[in-house]
Amino acid sequence: MDLSSIRLTRDQVELLVTLVDAFRRAPKKEPFWLLRHGQGDDLIHPGLQDDFEVYFGDLEALRDAGILRLSRIRQSSRQYDISPLGFDYYDHVLSERGEDISSIEVLTAEYIQASQFRGRHPEASRKWAMATDAVRTHESTRQVTTVGHLCREAMQAFAEDLAVEAGLASDLPKREQTLNRIEAVLKGVKKSIGRTHADSLTALMGLWKAANDVVQRQEHGAAREGESVTWMDARRCVFLTAVGMHELDTAVLESRSGG
Repeated sequence: MDLSSIRLTRDQVELLVTLVDAFRRAPKKEPFWLLRHGQGDDLIHPGLQDDFEVYFGDLEALRDAGILRLSRIRQSSRQYDISPLGFDYYDHVLSERGEDISSIEVLTAEYIQASQFRGRHPEASRKWAMATDAVRTHESTRQVTTVGHLCREAMQAFAEDLAVEAGLASDLPKREQTLNRIEAVLKGVKKSIGRTHADSLTALMGLWKAANDVVQRQEHGAAREGESVTWMDARRCVFLTAVGMHELDTAVLESRSGG
């Protein structure tokens, strides 16, 4: 289907974006309940704020377009689910806006999937691609901890590759020592670059630590924090992992070329 042929008002498009974001933000999959009463219409869902007022006509327009599916009708309420077409149209809308994945994210993903990176870091690239595929599926709310696990494995493989290249693997034999390995690699890189670039590497180490924290939280389902992880957390996890690997790999390559 040509998604650009779907005709909706601006308010209806914004409602769809809100619904998909709410669906993915919620701890588990749940339908949307429309409660109709004399004061107006409220949409109920754990991913939405309380008392989310909605215009019934906009919901029906989304249903007529095939974006929403009416699954249950009661006297004063209706139950809606987002259809596969709805998720596709959401991606189309954000892509048209340039918001699906920002240009920086696109370039980062292309770098991780390029043959040069895959040649140097095959396992890291493969694990990251698997995590990305999990996030892109509409079943990803069931896979949020799997995304964290795959990102952690990608980071471990990447750090091991750099440690081996730098001759540090024997000093840091444990694969789980990603922070120690990256810190040791960057310490060696700093010796061959100027002070300005060395300062940026210090900041880069902070980025890697932050990514590591996000990945650990994702893998364990935020059990330590007593919270839950969502699709949005999974997407953030994948993005930070890619950024960390991209920037570190670039820094190491530049140091070897004298850049």
